[in-house]
Amino acid sequence: MGRSVTAVSVLAVIGVLAFPAAAAAATTTVDPPIPLGSSPYAIAIHPSGTHALVAMVDADSVITLNLTTGATTSTPVGTGPVAVSFSPDGSRAYVANPGSNTVSRLAFPSMLPETDVTVTTPRGIAFNATGTVAYVTSSATNTVAVIDVATGTLGTPIPVSASPVGIAVNPAGTFAYVANSDSSQVSVIDLGSNTVVATIPVDNTPWGLQVSPDGRELYVVNVRADSVSVIDLSSNTVVATLAVGDDPHYVSFSPDGSTALVDSYFDNAVTVIDVASRTVTMSVSVGGNPLFVTFAADGATAYTADSGSNQLSVLRFSPPLAAAVPPAADPAALPATGAQNSLPVIGLAVILAGTILLMLSRRRRAPQR
Repeated sequence: MGRSVTAVSVLAVIGVLAFPAAAAAATTTVDPPIPLGSSPYAIAIHPSGTHALVAMVDADSVITLNLTTGATTSTPVGTGPVAVSFSPDGSRAYVANPGSNTVSRLAFPSMLPETDVTVTTPRGIAFNATGTVAYVTSSATNTVAVIDVATGTLGTPIPVSASPVGIAVNPAGTFAYVANSDSSQVSVIDLGSNTVVATIPVDNTPWGLQVSPDGRELYVVNVRADSVSVIDLSSNTVVATLAVGDDPHYVSFSPDGSTALVDSYFDNAVTVIDVASRTVTMSVSVGGNPLFVTFAADGATAYTADSGSNQLSVLRFSPPLAAAVPPAADPAALPATGAQNSLPVIGLAVILAGTILLMLSRRRRAPQR
């Protein structure tokens, strides 16, 4: 009898331990907005978290915002800037200017311009993991431009599908993913060979996209479908489609990968997604017509570019969503996404088995009537 009780106890303990501890839900609040000039369009947070660059589409400039003091300065760039990105070391910023068919290259923090690079209708920017190469989507030519960051020279463009807009590189720096808005597809580029190795169908008009911090999933925002396609990067297949707000454009993961935010232009709101359960948990009101959303590296704040009210909205999360997540080395080597959830199932099975054994043990010990 003693051995049976001990075995049951061990099973129960193992089952409980097999369940991951539930993370405390972060409280989301909205701070007073940061007023800016005409039509902020896109935001990049410096890797240090001290500054943000905001592309001002109607002012042909980028604003440098000190996130500690609130001080701002303006730097002229090309015509109609719609994307801005820092190199991984934060020493340079690139700005996509489709109105002038240029990519502005700026040294940071001086913001002194380097020679512009000519790219037809640039829309999205991403750097490789080492910051030596910048990849820029060219929506009118259906290609991705390849720019040597040290020299500003162009390499051989990479053909993709129709009207590429957003581009994202996985944490390991091995693949880039391109949202092709007119073909409702995502192109997968092997950065070792600069060739497209897969094409993934998604919903109508994919635009912004981002890889999860652990490198397992890609979230793709579909503007005309009001949805987010969730792609398992171990198989390059869509494993879920989430309904979000009206006219979404961009997505941002929290640094710990637990939460994703999606802007909603016509709802004047941000949709909050719980990544583990793939469910929308809430909608947070922000300023007018947000076009972009991004988390800061500390996981405590996120910002939206509110084009209709000429401001940045500031979302604050307590506790911060900033636990470090080691990036996956290679998506092809990852187990299927569903395998992440197998441990709780095993835990449940063990607990059930322990409960049954306990019931049987008690039945054997019950007096006969």
